[in-house]
Amino acid sequence: MKSRKLLCIYRNAGHLRKTLLPKLWDSFVCSLPESTRDVVEEEFVEVLSLYRQLEFFVLQHYIRIKSHKVSKICRDGLYLSGDIVSKTTKAGPRKFIFQLLAEVSFIFSEVIMTSPESLAFVLSSVLDRIFGAFVETAQSNLLPQEAALICLECQFLAEICGKYLSDFCEKSLDKVTGLLQASISEIDGEVTHRAFISKAVGLSSESWIKHAKETCLIGTECFS
Repeated sequence: MKSRKLLCIYRNAGHLRKTLLPKLWDSFVCSLPESTRDVVEEEFVEVLSLYRQLEFFVLQHYIRIKSHKVSKICRDGLYLSGDIVSKTTKAGPRKFIFQLLAEVSFIFSEVIMTSPESLAFVLSSVLDRIFGAFVETAQSNLLPQEAALICLECQFLAEICGKYLSDFCEKSLDKVTGLLQASISEIDGEVTHRAFISKAVGLSSESWIKHAKETCLIGTECFS
């Protein structure tokens, strides 16, 4: 409820700044003497600036709330999932991946109803936090099987949410893949990450992601 209120404040502040205040100014300025218009106009510009700052702070606060929530889902999923080596199978992503998708879908529906022009920025910011958490985990001396699962889950999320991925997300995905290859190279320098994934899960990366998308119960049409 709090997040929706923030979006309503953001929308209303933008409507005031872009539409209502300019209309009021146009009707008011005509009655002013020429000698005072410049002074009053400076104050009007300051008022518009204040509303612009209000929009910025409110939207950033909304993003912080949502980013904190997805961070907790990532943290619990990545660090409290138990033995993920045994879960590196063709069964698909872990449960928390679908929780993340559900949360991002909810954010999509909230923003698209109140402030569609901000949708790409909000989703990209939240996805940055998610992919950043994956990179952080991948850097913590994982076994190759663990790194393989994280790499596949990153690729799966990228496939679903690709329209809203920022450059940071793209670089994060490349970094996770690079970390997987590095961990494999310590065991066998001639094995590629693709070959290792196929052996670890019994499927190619493409087939694993396709299977994961087909079995996903979360409605992801909004991201396409």
